[in-house]
Amino acid sequence: MTGTNSADRILNVLELFTDKSTRWTAEEMIEKLGYTRPTMYRYLRSLRDVGLVSSIGNSGYSLGPRATEMDYLIAQSDPLVGQGLTQLKALTATYRCTALLVKWYGEKLLCVASDYSTPLPITSYPRGKPMPITRGAISRSIIAHLPRGQLLKRVERHFLNFKAIGLGTTKEDIVKSFQEIKRKKIATAREEITSGSMGIAHVVLDSNNFPLASICVTIVINPLSEKLLPNIINDVREKCEILTEELSES
Repeated sequence: MTGTNSADRILNVLELFTDKSTRWTAEEMIEKLGYTRPTMYRYLRSLRDVGLVSSIGNSGYSLGPRATEMDYLIAQSDPLVGQGLTQLKALTATYRCTALLVKWYGEKLLCVASDYSTPLPITSYPRGKPMPITRGAISRSIIAHLPRGQLLKRVERHFLNFKAIGLGTTKEDIVKSFQEIKRKKIATAREEITSGSMGIAHVVLDSNNFPLASICVTIVINPLSEKLLPNIINDVREKCEILTEELSES
């Protein structure tokens, strides 16, 4: 938690809410953030008045309905989501799979749109649930396209995690693995995120060739999907290139 002005401090209250900590009492917030009781209740009153938090009887506070409204507005206004969903539907129309559009910020990956053509989605991370930054095809596709300085920082920070999934035994080896992913313009991973499935991902770039998001197909590992893998790779790559071009023109 950082920041010393009132805006930063009130944002720190919202940062407490995660998929692992969805409810907080005022006392827990005070203990966690170190705010005085009058300050905490003033912040909570302001957040409640605009709908960003809701009180839950004696159970404390949760995020409020304004968060749901803002999620709807994102889906309506973000061209990445609107145009990306078209590409996802094209993939699920071709393969029995789940197709995900995932954005990233800081150290988080977040599904912002998805579609599936199987009885149930093949994913452990539905829209809005943060994904791990150190595992899976999506993570690899994005990190591989970071500027070298940012890539080296993440290899340094997450070296043991990258080593554990077989990207290399030294930092230099791991960097080379990411460079190879960038060269091939595709990242794959087997059973790193969801048991029995593999992910095939490609980065979506912004107008400055900086990684903005990733499209990933997750599909059950079986003889048919193995046979179709070259086609899936080509299609995922094509859909991302189309989306990158569309975003540059919007």
